[in-house]
Amino acid sequence: MTVILLAGVIAAILWAMFPRQALCYAELHYRFIPGASTLYRRIPEIYWDCPWRVTRGETLPLALIIKDAHRFPITVENIEITVELADGRRSLEIGDHVMTDVDTPVLVRHPYYFTVMEIALPDDIRGAIRIHPTIHATVGGRARTFGVSGHPSLSPEPLSVYVADDPLPTVDGWTYADTHCHSWHTSDQVEFGAPPELLTRMARAVGLRWVFITDHSFDLTVPPGRWFGEDPDGARWHTLEQEIKEANSASGDITLIRGEEVSCGSVDGKNLHVLVYGVPELIPGKGDAAKRWRVWQNRPDMSMGDVLEIVRRHGAMAFASHPMNEPSLMERTVLNRGAWQDADLHQDLDGWEIWNTDSVAPFQKAREDWIRLLLQGSRKPVIAGSDAHGDFNRMRSINMPFVAVEECFREAFGRPRTALYTPEPTLPCVYDAMRAGRAVMTNGPFVTLSVEDEDGSRAEMGESVRPGGAVVRAQARSTEEFGELTRVTLYVGTVGGAEVPMALGENLGHEQDIARHVTLDEGSYLRVEAEARRGENDTRACTNPIWVDAR
Repeated sequence: MTVILLAGVIAAILWAMFPRQALCYAELHYRFIPGASTLYRRIPEIYWDCPWRVTRGETLPLALIIKDAHRFPITVENIEITVELADGRRSLEIGDHVMTDVDTPVLVRHPYYFTVMEIALPDDIRGAIRIHPTIHATVGGRARTFGVSGHPSLSPEPLSVYVADDPLPTVDGWTYADTHCHSWHTSDQVEFGAPPELLTRMARAVGLRWVFITDHSFDLTVPPGRWFGEDPDGARWHTLEQEIKEANSASGDITLIRGEEVSCGSVDGKNLHVLVYGVPELIPGKGDAAKRWRVWQNRPDMSMGDVLEIVRRHGAMAFASHPMNEPSLMERTVLNRGAWQDADLHQDLDGWEIWNTDSVAPFQKAREDWIRLLLQGSRKPVIAGSDAHGDFNRMRSINMPFVAVEECFREAFGRPRTALYTPEPTLPCVYDAMRAGRAVMTNGPFVTLSVEDEDGSRAEMGESVRPGGAVVRAQARSTEEFGELTRVTLYVGTVGGAEVPMALGENLGHEQDIARHVTLDEGSYLRVEAEARRGENDTRACTNPIWVDAR
């Protein structure tokens, strides 16, 4: 046992080249050295998952995901599902309320098996609930019982769902998007994602209209079903395109959009990630993939300039992917990943994805960095995306390779997200909103910003207004799900100077339209944040700026 643990520690050090993702289904079967994993079990990965919220009256999709059953076949003998109100006052067996195609017993021996059960919750259920799914199964000739996950290192805590009376807060003309998530074609030694069909069903429950699937460039070039190797035909890329077409055709009201998270080179030759939208061809990039036998071969395949040249050729878009995140020491030394420098951020990017974790500390740092860049005169639009690799309810991922997993109950698909001004529900309108900065980042409430000058000219987010007297207007919205609006703040920044907050209101209930007369100086900008609270949960929404320019 000591030898195995020691080998596991050595392997973990060697294998720490692999990044910790913000959200992903944890791959538990890869072993760098045979026997050197405390996580390895001779059972398939089993995950139950469902959205973290659903609007009352809509069915709740509950997904069962079983991976690597071709190696460890499993017979699902019986499934039980219990719903419990969060206060413990009531629980119910919901067999009569479940719509499913699963006819147990069922033998599963597929590399990736999934099924979705649609739960029709009783009309009187609202607020926080907990889902307790249980599988009675046979694996390797033994009767086994599994709860929310099939691995003892993962929490047995039930899935938590908020049944909301209202949809996500918004106003007419705005729709929600997750601008950064991964499908099952992101599948490697530490993580895997979810099939597009499942993304569609979960997006509908959460309240998203648009889902950008941005799989890793270093996974898309690997042959299907393998962790290593080169596929010159790009089978994963083309299969994803077909799956998205089928999902969109079947859905009608949810649009999946194929993008890519490309690994490329910074100005100083380090590996960075860029979110590419609208490019029809696969852009290679595996400098930080740790898929080469010679691990020191970790230089970028292409510079960011090369990638942006391809993007421009197709009239497409490119956003910096989580540019405010700091790579770990091992990521820096072994993966050759670098921190984004200002020189990288000021390249010909269309914008920056600065918010992709629902944890408070990382966003506060990203917000401070963004403000610093605004005060330097940067006008790049900003967006938010979850970076989810599956994980519709909570994050379950590898913490230390072969040794430990971690979970976070605030990290999930669509949390955070971006509200886009889309008066017409078309993809060109979505792209226009992202390019122009007609976008709001949020993990809860919603807020808009517009400015009307003395001549009656109106500017929206991402646009410019003349200096002088003006009326600032904000529409702030929340719901019982996120709590009352505790504060709406106007921030006025002076390029080369400082950013000054101006309170627009406090304790505003769930809906407030605000107008405030201000005097605007040339060379400044305005942006608005709305904050909400329910219990101990604080959430916020941030607009893109409006700029003050002499015309």
